[in-house]
Amino acid sequence: MTSLDAGSNLTVAADRGNDRISLPVMQPEVLGYSHHAYLFTIGSPNPSYDNWLGHHYVQLWCPADFAENRDTHFDFYWDTHYKGYYWLKTLKLSREAIAKFPGILEFLLHRLLQGWYVILYVDEYYIPDRPFTLRTHFYHEIMIYGFDRSTRTFDTAGFNARGIYGYQTVSFDELVVAYQEVPIVPDAEFANAYLIQAKPDAGYPADLDETIEMMKDYLFSRNTFERRNGHLLSLMDSGGASSGPYEYHYRSFQSKRSYVFGLRAYQELIRYLALLEHKMTSADIRPFHILREHKQCQLRRIRYFEAQYGIGREEGWPEQALGLWNLSDLVCKYMLKYQLTNDKRILSKCEQKLIELLNAESALLLKVLERLTAVYLEGSRNS
Repeated sequence: MTSLDAGSNLTVAADRGNDRISLPVMQPEVLGYSHHAYLFTIGSPNPSYDNWLGHHYVQLWCPADFAENRDTHFDFYWDTHYKGYYWLKTLKLSREAIAKFPGILEFLLHRLLQGWYVILYVDEYYIPDRPFTLRTHFYHEIMIYGFDRSTRTFDTAGFNARGIYGYQTVSFDELVVAYQEVPIVPDAEFANAYLIQAKPDAGYPADLDETIEMMKDYLFSRNTFERRNGHLLSLMDSGGASSGPYEYHYRSFQSKRSYVFGLRAYQELIRYLALLEHKMTSADIRPFHILREHKQCQLRRIRYFEAQYGIGREEGWPEQALGLWNLSDLVCKYMLKYQLTNDKRILSKCEQKLIELLNAESALLLKVLERLTAVYLEGSRNS
């Protein structure tokens, strides 16, 4: 998404007859990866959304081997997997639980009629117009938000074969086969499905303290996972969790200790560009889409600070934040051009703009953090 406009309602009504239903979907504000896009597609965040965004989608992270390993992601810090979105109700189901229904088709029709969006894993080999259609067996999420019995099709959301996020119909038969071809593997994420409903009246309080902490995490490249889970990590270290029933969770926790966080993640993008220039890795525009969406969220957050706390207008923070978004958008366009031309000179331009973006963002956020801290301390004295 290159526009700064997001959240437009694409489907505003649902026909709740037994033969046809299409639940509301939105143009998502964040869609660099499907696990973000699906959640922002469902429902419409209400006026409390800016309170929530104040300390969500602030942090970036990536594994330490991101530059070399194309199986890893450069992403928003995200450790709740389809939970933590206050305007959504989420239920997690195993394939064993779904198997209690007469069949996956009956399960999907029943849940959709109840008003649940369904996210489950399918083999994209069998799904039309997907990146791996009839080429490679690949297990990936698909979101289902409606069906039509007369045409025997589901309404689905996802990335098509050209990498564009959108909405497609998939036949009942195609989806059933694609689901059944995913193996049942205990503890694997693709063994789960998620039922999600919108909660349009849900509220979320402002939390300036956590907003400041998240901004510090990002600005000073602090490990947010350790900050939030330090006590639990210490207990696991001392309690022998590296073996036995907690071994899987311990290994998962340990891996997050070595992630790169915050502004330091820019260095991983720059290192990735260097490897790409020497043909030591493959081109992937998605990390740069995430970077642009991060600046989009940041722009909205700074406008929120102006409205909520009365700071930033005189200093021109919204205009500066828009300038950061423009730089990130230019980097995305450079990467797209590189994918079309393989001109190595474009990678040098990308690196220069990333360094410019890093320096400008650091300078702006230091000022924002200083003012927010002053607002917080003033509020603490007056409370």
